[in-house]
Amino acid sequence: MNRGKGVLLAALGAALAFAAGFGWQYVRAERLEDRVAALERDLEFQRLATELGVAAVEAERENYEAARRTASGFFTGLQAAIDSAPPELAGEMSSILARRDAIITDLSRGVPASADTLAALFIRYHLSWEAVRPEAERGGAPPAAAGST
Repeated sequence: MNRGKGVLLAALGAALAFAAGFGWQYVRAERLEDRVAALERDLEFQRLATELGVAAVEAERENYEAARRTASGFFTGLQAAIDSAPPELAGEMSSILARRDAIITDLSRGVPASADTLAALFIRYHLSWEAVRPEAERGGAPPAAAGST
């Protein structure tokens, strides 16, 4: 009987050790999965910012057709990305998206002021995204706080 209890206790100990290891790995995997999702979201919004910046540069170079195509791609991507945006950013992204038709029309007509409009939209997009990103995703403390001691 003692031998049976020993085997049972050993099996129970092994099961508990397995459960503890599994639980630890599960929590770690969940945390990493959340981090990957945040990085993918950040990457998508940065890709969109690059696309908007390229459209602004093309418009500044008076290459309005390339600017129109790039801006159109930006607005299409933005529309798809709004769903994954943080709630405090979704409203700002929606108001940027609301400018799509006017900007695309100006670019189609070759309106020189469209370059300034795109540049201002780029700055607005970038600042709104930076305002909601957690400090850890930005690489540490904001520049103003980093220099003060």
